[in-house]
Amino acid sequence: MKVVLDANVYLSALFSPQGTCAQILRKLAHDKRPQLVTSEAICAELLACFKKPKILKLVNQPESSLIAWFDSIQAIALKVNDTLHTTGVCRDPKDEIYLSAAIASKASYLVTGDKDLLVLESIEQTLIVDPGQFLRKL
Repeated sequence: MKVVLDANVYLSALFSPQGTCAQILRKLAHDKRPQLVTSEAICAELLACFKKPKILKLVNQPESSLIAWFDSIQAIALKVNDTLHTTGVCRDPKDEIYLSAAIASKASYLVTGDKDLLVLESIEQTLIVDPGQFLRKL
């Protein structure tokens, strides 16, 4: 089983280290199943988030710490080629990177808190679920 996480899942894990999203990341890191999937576009979006003053203030950590944390997560992830692009599927075109990664990797799940993605419910073989639903499936 493969899983793609939206940036909001990673950020929620940082904001709430004992919360649902942090539990998901710990489970993925320790069990290696399901396999975490990422892409260059997803990494670029997260790295851009780590530069935002609002994010740095909320997590109360320097950018270098956030990058090191993310690098440790990416070390266990399957990186997919994100040249496959979906267009017009999602209400927010910025979210297409997650759909593309899910399709390219044949992911079982896309985990997100984003209503623009959740409303789709699925794309091809990928179920789109919120973090609570996914944690219950683990």
